[in-house]
Amino acid sequence: MKPAAKKHALTVLAAPELTVQKDGVKKLQSAAVVQCAAVNQMESKAAMGAVLAGLTLHRVKASMPHGKFGAWVEQISTSGGNLPAVKKSQANNYMRLALAFVERTRVQKPDLLALPGDQTALELGDSATTRRFMEKLQGFVGECSLNELLIKHGIKGVGLKTALEQAEEDPSTGSGQATMEDFFGEVAERVYGLRQIVTSRESLLRLSPKQLDTLRDALADALAQFETLYAEARGTKKSEWLKS
Repeated sequence: MKPAAKKHALTVLAAPELTVQKDGVKKLQSAAVVQCAAVNQMESKAAMGAVLAGLTLHRVKASMPHGKFGAWVEQISTSGGNLPAVKKSQANNYMRLALAFVERTRVQKPDLLALPGDQTALELGDSATTRRFMEKLQGFVGECSLNELLIKHGIKGVGLKTALEQAEEDPSTGSGQATMEDFFGEVAERVYGLRQIVTSRESLLRLSPKQLDTLRDALADALAQFETLYAEARGTKKSEWLKS
């Protein structure tokens, strides 16, 4: 956000006309807390829904003739016919998230067979199997939003420039230190999540030799870029940093 636009926004939000008096403050505080909690709940439900959608997409793929699933995804990404269109990247992300869920929680076939397959809600019944499944799903998601979950499992990235801009000093608090610490924690968590993925023997054994080579090259390129940026951030030349 440009400085002028940001100043305008802060001025509008701090307008005296928007303030309340005495007893009204407590009521407004309660409303804010309830609203925040409701958003968190909706975000967690969206994350759980994405896992369920990914599981169903995997079932669709397994049920179709070899090589036909990709064409079907292309079709629904442009026009779903009587159904809403679904972006190809969205479908891929949900499938990768479902794969991470099964891998992390060790979900078994009986758990998946207990799902109706066409569920559009999180209320999947109260049998012992579905209850166990939902407990695993809730544990996997935790309090993460869908975006946070995709980042955590290395499925989706976030532009560092945007995140850094958001981590600048907040005029309303007078200090950006806490924000920067939160940002560092988020970055560290993403790196740790990526490390878990690329050091998982079980995951790597699923890949073909060509896929392994592609992954290695991508990681090597990312590391080279990080080394360059690290050296710049530390104020040293890359050659000097490598000798240290």
